Amino acid sequence: MPRAKSNAKPKRQSTKKKQSVRQSAGGIHLDSDDLKQDIRDAGGGNYFTWPDSGKVKLRLLPYEHSGRAKLFYKAVQHWQPTPEIRGSVSCEGHDCKLCQLRASLDKANQDLIDHLRPRIQYLFNVVDKADKEERIQIFRGPRTVYNMFVAVILDEEEFPDACSLEKGVDFLVQKSGTGLNTTYGVTPSPKRSAVNPQGSLTNFEEQEANRGSVDLKVIAEQVAEAYDVTVPF
Repeated sequence: MPRAKSNAKPKRQSTKKKQSVRQSAGGIHLDSDDLKQDIRDAGGGNYFTWPDSGKVKLRLLPYEHSGRAKLFYKAVQHWQPTPEIRGSVSCEGHDCKLCQLRASLDKANQDLIDHLRPRIQYLFNVVDKADKEERIQIFRGPRTVYNMFVAVILDEEEFPDACSLEKGVDFLVQKSGTGLNTTYGVTPSPKRSAVNPQGSLTNFEEQEANRGSVDLKVIAEQVAEAYDVTVPF
């Protein structure tokens, strides 16, 4: 399958503090510390990244949507359907043109069939307990992690008020392997703790609505042209 290529060379690390994104051009100076503060204040876009150890301790934070508390958002997405699209587009279910294109392909195009398969991820607002600033981050996990999270949350007899800010349950999450061989382990911490989240909780439904409309028919036609297959519509 075609892959997006980059001719960019790795940049050398500098020991000097960045003062401006356009310093050489004499533009507006942007202090890096100010930028980091703006990112923290903005919230809603700070995605959790795994440490090299693959071990984290997370606190789940419910958010409010349409007058009720929600714990997670189920995102169904097509990842980088064309090399020009860096990221994902939301699957439109039964009416999804990318899914219709995928269903029309034969086994000779198995690589493309696999590439266009919708990916399901569950999004949570979390605090990484290793983060001293206790910033609200967005955690993306597969169904296996989602199942283990909700099993604990729903066990109110053993884990009452699991999402309490004062005495909630921390989740010890272990990630091992890579790609299709990635496995996860989730264990609720026996010790309760307090958390003081900093930033804004992400309302994932509103975030999705604000992404704007994407014409999946056009994208499907671009995929068909790039891979020399025929669209079924």
